[in-house]
Amino acid sequence: LRPNESAVHSNLGVLLARLGRFDEAIAEYPEAYGLDPSNPSIILNLGLAYYKAGRITEAAAEFSKAKALAPDNLQTTLLLADCDLRMGQNAKVIELLHLVEQQNPDNLAIAYMLGTALIRDNQIQEGQRRVDRILRNGDSAEARFLLGSQMFAAGDFPASVKQFAAAIELNPSLPGLQSFYGQALLYTGDPDGPVV
Repeated sequence: LRPNESAVHSNLGVLLARLGRFDEAIAEYPEAYGLDPSNPSIILNLGLAYYKAGRITEAAAEFSKAKALAPDNLQTTLLLADCDLRMGQNAKVIELLHLVEQQNPDNLAIAYMLGTALIRDNQIQEGQRRVDRILRNGDSAEARFLLGSQMFAAGDFPASVKQFAAAIELNPSLPGLQSFYGQALLYTGDPDGPVV
C-alpha cells in the first residue's frame, strides 16, 4: 500500500531481524535508506541486522556511517567499539571510547571494552585498572561477561556458557554478549540454543 514510505521498509527490516531472517531484513534497509538517506536509525538498524547475522565487518561499516550522522548516540558508539574489538582493532576501540568513558564513568560495558583493548594493546596497567573496576563491582553482567570471555578464549566452552547465561540474566542487552553466548552454545554441541 505504501511502497515509497521509508518507515515501512525500515520497520519491516526490524521485524524480520527479530525473527532471525537477517538476509531478508538486510534487503529492506537499502529501500528505506534510498527514501530517507539522512536517517541514522535506518543505518543503525542495518548495522544491527549485520551484527546479529555475525557479519561484523559489514556491521562496523554501517555503524561508522550512523555515528557520522549522529555522533552523540552512545548505542552506536558501543556497537562500533564492540565490532572493532572483535576484529582486533584495539587502537580504534581505544580512540572511540576514551572520550565516551569520561562522559559515562559508571558504564561498565565501556570499562570492559576499553580495558580489554588496552590490555591487548600492551597498555596493561591502564587496561587492568578498568577491568579491576568491573570485578570490584561484584556480581555484574560485565564481570560475568569478562570471566566468560576469558573461559571462551581458553576453550572452556561449557564454563563460558554458564558465565554468559548468568550475564544475560543480569543484563541481556550488553554489547556482544548474545553473540558470544550463541557461539559458546554451538561449541558445546547445542545447535538449537543459539536460535532462541
